[in-house]
Amino acid sequence: KIVFNSITYYNYTKKLILKNKINSYVNYPRRYYKGYNSIKNKCLNTNLEVSGYNWRLASNCLHMIDLFLFLNNSKSIKLYKNNFEEIYKSKRDGYFDIYGSMIFYDENHNKLSLIDNINSFNINGHQIKIYNKKIIYIIYENKNMCLSIDNKNINKNYFNLDLQSNLSKKYLEDILTNNI
Repeated sequence: KIVFNSITYYNYTKKLILKNKINSYVNYPRRYYKGYNSIKNKCLNTNLEVSGYNWRLASNCLHMIDLFLFLNNSKSIKLYKNNFEEIYKSKRDGYFDIYGSMIFYDENHNKLSLIDNINSFNINGHQIKIYNKKIIYIIYENKNMCLSIDNKNINKNYFNLDLQSNLSKKYLEDILTNNI
């Protein structure tokens, strides 16, 4: 989610954090999901593509950027190209989102593609494709399903998405032990 609704509020908060020497943390739960950790351990130098319809690109792109950075142990990404097609009212009253696409690369030339397409045939949200030269994972989070495709096999597996409430203990442990 967008952490701040304006640059003014962001700058004000940043000033308070620095002045008072406060650590801050934004909640990105995908790096805690067992399924993504398993993929990270099996699949190095990955590209990631998120595509679908009405998955709220502006509201959720930071989550996908964090997942990409996590999977690749990347330190930074650079926006290569964006194409914003249409602004629409979000499900939250008074907020808006966008249809369009964004392409990023990390320092190792791994690619992140984010596509929220008004003309998509995938009307069930979005799919997350994680791939390199050896394997492809296609994840349908809303169905708790993952397809893995390699040179020999196509496998369909259950993809566990822990509830936010089940992750709170792990977040707290990581914050208190400075693992984040």
